[in-house]
Amino acid sequence: MKVEGEPYYTIEKFLPGKFKKYLNNNGVAAKDGGVITDKMCSFAHWCYQKYSGRILLLDLQGVDYTLTDVAIATWELFDEGTHDILFGMDNISRQAIVTFSKDHSCSEYCAFLNLPGMEELNESMVEDHGSEVQFN
Repeated sequence: MKVEGEPYYTIEKFLPGKFKKYLNNNGVAAKDGGVITDKMCSFAHWCYQKYSGRILLLDLQGVDYTLTDVAIATWELFDEGTHDILFGMDNISRQAIVTFSKDHSCSEYCAFLNLPGMEELNESMVEDHGSEVQFN
């Protein structure tokens, strides 16, 4: 990629320790049942609730609580004005949002954040988006 004709690079600091993918960019959580995975999924649940299912943080991965290369999924894939893909090529859009909303099992951290259950949120998604949403 180039900026004004000059090449550029992105570099991340090396993270010592065991790298772990807690929630992938398809909306599927790690099956380890670990505390950090539960917290990351609760954070994604909070995001889903906060933005009425229109934005979801995914690809939550890194070493312990230091995350790297987080992805954003949006209900609308393209910017209405420019027709560019919102938030880049990692945006799997509706597919990832629906997968997360179907598969997420609330943990004690969801309860701590007073998050409504996914069934309630999914019902409001159907009300907002009609037949575009299928949770079956």
